[in-house]
Amino acid sequence: MRDDTNSFDDGKSILYSFSLETNRWSTPQTNGLAPGRKRQMNGVISNKTRKFYVFGGFNDTNNTVLKDMNIFDIISSTWLKGSTEGSPSSRMGYTATLLSNGIIVYIGGRESYLNEQQRDADINQLPLYDTKIDQWSLMRARGTLENRYSHSAVLTPDERIIIFGGNTNDLTIPVLNQLAVLDTKVNPYEWSIPKPAPPLPLTINLHSATLVGNYMFVNFGKIYVEDKSKEQLPYFYILDIRDFTWVTQYEPEQHPQTPNNSKQIGIIIGVSLGVGIVAGLLGYVYYKKQRVHKHAKQAEQCVSYN
Repeated sequence: MRDDTNSFDDGKSILYSFSLETNRWSTPQTNGLAPGRKRQMNGVISNKTRKFYVFGGFNDTNNTVLKDMNIFDIISSTWLKGSTEGSPSSRMGYTATLLSNGIIVYIGGRESYLNEQQRDADINQLPLYDTKIDQWSLMRARGTLENRYSHSAVLTPDERIIIFGGNTNDLTIPVLNQLAVLDTKVNPYEWSIPKPAPPLPLTINLHSATLVGNYMFVNFGKIYVEDKSKEQLPYFYILDIRDFTWVTQYEPEQHPQTPNNSKQIGIIIGVSLGVGIVAGLLGYVYYKKQRVHKHAKQAEQCVSYN
């Protein structure tokens, strides 16, 4: 997306805020040094630290995969820099999932090597970032899984990370196991494939996934099909995570309305560049004086990106 003023090429990041109370957009004034333009990154917000964390991404200006940790303090609207000691060399097209213990788990993606060439990152080597102490570590997960990027991830209430879709170095070849589960309650974490293997829709990447109750909603994205006449497919799929079956109907549960004095904010950070590329989308809901509604808690974990 470009205009005559070339506003998307000035190297500046773009930050928007959307109020769920007023349904209005705003452009917050921020402090500190904002990160430069980037895409194919993924961010999370911690309700405990009141901060947004985003690592790496891809810089079109330099054609490089980045390795910086940018932190946005929601309370003071200030940009900060996090530690990169022990972090991955670089990363884009990954997923980032925040666990209840404050650890961000980075899964898959692409990385740079040998004069900025790119390759799939080892999905079984999991970079972990501790938001409480600003420290990186690396864990080798048990089990094996195909490398992938531009996939999605959601966190279940029992701390399992479900990933879906994505693609490998060859964009025309789908990954063998589109659905996989990472158990973070064991040490080291462990990959598994849902059994029996469910019937899967066509390979999807650059999509978003959101968990609502026991259902994972897979929205939009890109589908690779040899027969172009079959491209008229649903805009979303629904997965029942209790038995890993795809469903065609969903009846939402009824819950009490949110208190009127709660504060709800959504933030979008990034730039819109290229074809089918939308940078980091995150949802953030917090209450100043009220306990977090259980579904708002899930929304806090949901981060989508393309």
